[in-house]
Amino acid sequence: MKKYIILTGTIARMGGAQMYVSNKAKYVKKKGWQEFVFSGDRGPILINNLQKYERNIIQDLDEAPQFYSRKNRIKIIERIVKIIEATPKDDIIIESNTIVSAYWAELLAQRINCKHCIFLLGEEFRVTLSQKEFFKYKLNRNELSVIKERSLKILFGENFSIENPEQYVLVAPCNNVVDDVQDSRFDNIQYKKYDHVICSLGRLDKKYIPTVIKGFEKFAQNTKDRILYIFIGDQPEEYPIDIPEKIKSVFQELDNVTLLLPGYVFPIPRSIMKNIDLAIASSGSAAVLADEGVTTITMDGEDGQPIGVLGYDTQERLFRTEPQKFELSDLMNEVIFNDYLSRFEYHIEKGLDDDAYMEQHFDFIKRSKQSKEFYNVELFKNNRPKLLFKRIFINCFGVFWYRKLSENVHKRCKLISKGKFEGKKKK
Repeated sequence: MKKYIILTGTIARMGGAQMYVSNKAKYVKKKGWQEFVFSGDRGPILINNLQKYERNIIQDLDEAPQFYSRKNRIKIIERIVKIIEATPKDDIIIESNTIVSAYWAELLAQRINCKHCIFLLGEEFRVTLSQKEFFKYKLNRNELSVIKERSLKILFGENFSIENPEQYVLVAPCNNVVDDVQDSRFDNIQYKKYDHVICSLGRLDKKYIPTVIKGFEKFAQNTKDRILYIFIGDQPEEYPIDIPEKIKSVFQELDNVTLLLPGYVFPIPRSIMKNIDLAIASSGSAAVLADEGVTTITMDGEDGQPIGVLGYDTQERLFRTEPQKFELSDLMNEVIFNDYLSRFEYHIEKGLDDDAYMEQHFDFIKRSKQSKEFYNVELFKNNRPKLLFKRIFINCFGVFWYRKLSENVHKRCKLISKGKFEGKKKK
């Protein structure tokens, strides 16, 4: 039997990664593979196709294997092996999508003696020097791919160079998030009341969000036009700063602005898209908006600053290839008030259909080394006092209680950020 196993960060809530995993799982199933999806992060699963994998959420996978004793690592891996019912006769491929899931996937691949390929979907990578050696090992075996060439520099460092880096870049199809549906959160919006409707699409903890808040505030202060601003997306529960509250505190000072924070939305009603005058997003979210005909400012995933207007002065959705031209407030002003877009001929570089992109993933796997060799990720050590405490706590009490402890710390941090927390006074 052919079995395709995906280890990813989360299938909860909504994001480009979740949409990609859903699409990939559907594709491999269509091609005759028995598909499995494992993740570690619990939360509301908004994408219907991913709900069936809720039983495969193993919270231990949310932390790197090096935080567990060898005995506990084996228990976690064996739990996965039992679910997939792997046999020596099975043709098995494992795909991982995050730094942490890559470590677990390598252990799993070694256990069942199968191919493991990494497809990193993120924009930020925090790895130690010893961990970089693991990813270089996978790269040399053609078992590591990314969504942009720039991602290789972010992972390995600015001085890293490799011949033909484009061969390690794959597309993650995740554009099918807009549909002809109704959503009660948007039913009573009277779009005609506003001179401009502006939207951001994506998680609120993205690097560019502070730029959006500051840039839009400056833009709105310099006009009397009535503006509706819709933030489609939310932040992870454990995030230490309450970003929606931060947005509210800034926007409530803008008398000409109405703010809408619906949280995660899936699918996104097409009727919203038809009423947006200008959007701000990055990566796959920018592509979603552009595909719906929305004028979209794309934001750099590394420095959080604007790249340009997709299809007009740039084709870049995630990382800029040219120097920054505008501050966000200035670019918004140019687009809305100064007829900036008329200077350009609109053109979006059209890619392949989703199935063709998925087939490229399998072509990539075919080009990888076919020998069954694995990296010993158990060698990674965490000797820093903070990480040592984390390891001891997780092994003694489990990741569930470590998460509870972390959540309490994050809640206190949020209260501090809002200026509402009063600590114990020193005697």
